[in-house]
Amino acid sequence: MKFFSGFRKICYLMCFIFLITGIFLTTRALIRGQAGDSRLMLAFPVNTSVRQSPLIGLDGNAKNGTVKKISGAPYAYFRFTDAQMTEFWREYEQNGDAALALTISLFPQKIQVKTKETPFTFGFLYKEDFQSATRLYKEIKKRPLVTANLDDFSQTERFTISCCFPASLPADKLPTGFFVYGTRPFSIDSAQAVRASVGWNREACFFGFAPGGGKISTSFDTVDFTGASSIFPGENSHDVLMPAVIFGLSPYENSGSVRNQKKISVTYGHEKLVIYRIKGQREMNVPAASLAEPFTAVSFTENADMVNSVLMVQSEKKLLPLKEDRVLVPYKCDPGLIPGWKKERWRTHDYELFEWAEFPGILFFDTLDYKVQSEFFRRIAFYVEKAGSRGKLLTDTQLDGLHGYNAHDYRADSLVSFFSEAEKQRFPLNAKEKLLCDILIANGIITRDSSGQLSAGHGAVISVSQESVPWLRKLFIAHEGWHGIFFTDAEFRNFVASVYYTIDPEALSFLKAFWFARKLNYDPSDVYLMHNEFMAYLMQQPLSATATYFLRAAGEEEVRKQAAVLAQYIQKNHAAAFEDAASVLNEYASNRWGLAAGRVWIIMR
Repeated sequence: MKFFSGFRKICYLMCFIFLITGIFLTTRALIRGQAGDSRLMLAFPVNTSVRQSPLIGLDGNAKNGTVKKISGAPYAYFRFTDAQMTEFWREYEQNGDAALALTISLFPQKIQVKTKETPFTFGFLYKEDFQSATRLYKEIKKRPLVTANLDDFSQTERFTISCCFPASLPADKLPTGFFVYGTRPFSIDSAQAVRASVGWNREACFFGFAPGGGKISTSFDTVDFTGASSIFPGENSHDVLMPAVIFGLSPYENSGSVRNQKKISVTYGHEKLVIYRIKGQREMNVPAASLAEPFTAVSFTENADMVNSVLMVQSEKKLLPLKEDRVLVPYKCDPGLIPGWKKERWRTHDYELFEWAEFPGILFFDTLDYKVQSEFFRRIAFYVEKAGSRGKLLTDTQLDGLHGYNAHDYRADSLVSFFSEAEKQRFPLNAKEKLLCDILIANGIITRDSSGQLSAGHGAVISVSQESVPWLRKLFIAHEGWHGIFFTDAEFRNFVASVYYTIDPEALSFLKAFWFARKLNYDPSDVYLMHNEFMAYLMQQPLSATATYFLRAAGEEEVRKQAAVLAQYIQKNHAAAFEDAASVLNEYASNRWGLAAGRVWIIMR
């Protein structure tokens, strides 16, 4: 009996030990089941120290990276590791923005259930949502969400969503994790730390959202940039820049003609934009600084299917102004944006600098007034073009009281000649001329070798001024823009020469007399200059206005005094020679570039 009694005690003790051990193991299993490494990896850009590492999965769905059972709790909760948080903060501090992008794949459903909507949500988790490192509070506060109706996607579609962090957050206020919810089975294929972008990409099935979230729309005909003001700067300064809006366009190889040129119509807040389609065009960069209302709703009202993507992104840091209010790097954009670009959004007080996107190397200066423009270009005008002073560096005293032009254009060879001669003579250039030389070198229009010798690179310079009235600014941009193309395209120069030598000689004589009467002082012995100005005066206005322009010129009092017979000849023939020549040039420009007389731009408002 004693034996059995002792045996019984041993059995009870062993059962107790097994029971305690079992409870301990079960508790540990529950703890492991609640949090642990997820199969989903978080990837950072290639230049970071933490390239890829597993997220912390706070539940079974998160650890597997899938949400399969939607009858219970179709959520997956994730937390970033301390190392991931440190890397997010580094990226955020270095770039001024950051976002998390998830790629979602929908599982096929054997039975299609017809419902009004199949919701999906994605949101961030924050430090205050956690009661411990791996445990969330049972209830978390309402917050902005990215939502979708999964019925808008096909059975096995894959899409990517990105949500940005708000700007100017301290490190302890950044998201510490995220969650997803869906009422159709899905997997999270990838998680990436990316730069902030708001908008969509149709081909990539990408949707980018501001911190305020929003709803995914697969119609791809609208985008709302309202919330992007919480990410990107609303004004330019010495430290920050307003963002850019990048329109990705479908391939287009039909050059068409001016009469039937395809265009995309955009309603951007209260502005109406038109993007003309041209051969080979795949992208349109619109700096937000050029827009009246950058952070607003956008819709496409004509040929929306030609827009593959529209994304608001941070501007490149190289565009920031340097010390002493100097800008060397131009905005790369279409010249159609320049006339309406408000000087309050310039990067400097005196001027703004642009590069023609379709014709790299052609720079546009927009200056505060004629005075600033003259400081940059008046001495060059007399050195390069003015009869009686070509090849001469005039002093400030000699220039006093003399007028250059209200708009300017110069090729690389002429600019090199001017600055080389100034260096050779040790001529005292003014501050703006020295700045211009730095800009030209920075953009490869002129180059300096190791010995200090200057030589011509590629490109040209064009200048207009805010002091010109709006209609005249557009005329000048067209006129000077054609000069820029002439400077940089030999085939176009040859074609212009062929038209120049076949036009009615009387009409050509009138044109030269008109320039003389206007006191433009073009040197008639410079054949290159004659070809260039002949072309620009024909192409500066729409074809329909060509005859009217020259008939009005023939009626000017000073022109009639200088060349009465020639003026009468033009009036008698209704300026037909000019209209015919302009028509030939217009057809060439349309077929080759999708441009037209009076229009060197492919975006207009």
